[in-house]
Amino acid sequence: MSQLYIPVEKEMSGPWFLDIKKIEELDEIFEFAYLKILSSFDTEIKDIAQKEAKRSLHKGKTIEEIEAELYEKYRNDSVKEVVLISGDDKKLIDKSLKGLLRDSKLNDFSPVELSLNIEYKHTNRFHLTIKRKDDTGIKFNANCYDQDCLDEIKYRIENWLDENKPKRILRIWNQFSGLIIIVSVITILISSLSIVSEEKPDYKKQYKNEIQSLIENGLREDEQTKVIELIAKYEIGYIPKDSKSVRKVDYDQIRIVCVSSLFFVFAAFRPKTTLGIGRHRSLIKFYNFYIYVMVVIIPATFIFQPLLEKLRLWFSF
Repeated sequence: MSQLYIPVEKEMSGPWFLDIKKIEELDEIFEFAYLKILSSFDTEIKDIAQKEAKRSLHKGKTIEEIEAELYEKYRNDSVKEVVLISGDDKKLIDKSLKGLLRDSKLNDFSPVELSLNIEYKHTNRFHLTIKRKDDTGIKFNANCYDQDCLDEIKYRIENWLDENKPKRILRIWNQFSGLIIIVSVITILISSLSIVSEEKPDYKKQYKNEIQSLIENGLREDEQTKVIELIAKYEIGYIPKDSKSVRKVDYDQIRIVCVSSLFFVFAAFRPKTTLGIGRHRSLIKFYNFYIYVMVVIIPATFIFQPLLEKLRLWFSF
């Protein structure tokens, strides 16, 4: 009977904030996955040995001997490793996360990627990658010859992912940051061009005021010619040759630039997936403070406070 393999694959965007406690929990899952993959591998070897014995591919050998040969063949290509990559491309490799965490060289690392890899034959594998650089977040895939083993691994890793997943506001922040940057830059450029403008004085308004003043004060005979002249200038929109432009500052555009710049900073300096070990041990605390300022303090200062003030004035009537 043929075997049905249903691999597990997941990709979850960040930002993920994983401190030492959460990484130690991940180490327990990694070791659990290793034992389950060994069990699945053992089951697969036994099944292969049974099939090859029935097909008489190993004449004169017992099933135990066939199993031993298969173990030797596939164990040489087996993998169990933890790889930590620093921002300067240095690598720290160990057989377990716990061993890596105990390594004194970790103190000089600014971790940007962590990979957990187990593979016994192509049908039994566990791969989990946590990245900071392109902020893909966490990628995970696993497969087992024994479906029960895979289900147990899947249950453990999905629980861990669910318990530590980023808050929705952070995922939205990360997802739409690129769009916010583009819109902010375009708005800043357009508004910047409109902050200062040069305009000709409104001579029609001046002519109109002069005509109105002369009429209200009563026209003398010597002023009638002047009124006719003013009316003619008003009708044709006459501008004197020595007229100078007036520089005008649009403060509404300045406010738009300031707000757009704030949105640009908000999007460009978004929190990134962080492994709170090595030199990034205190970075998670900084991000928690930064997120509080950007998501709570600034909106409360620039949006909610003016809104509350308007509501207070409205209800005071």
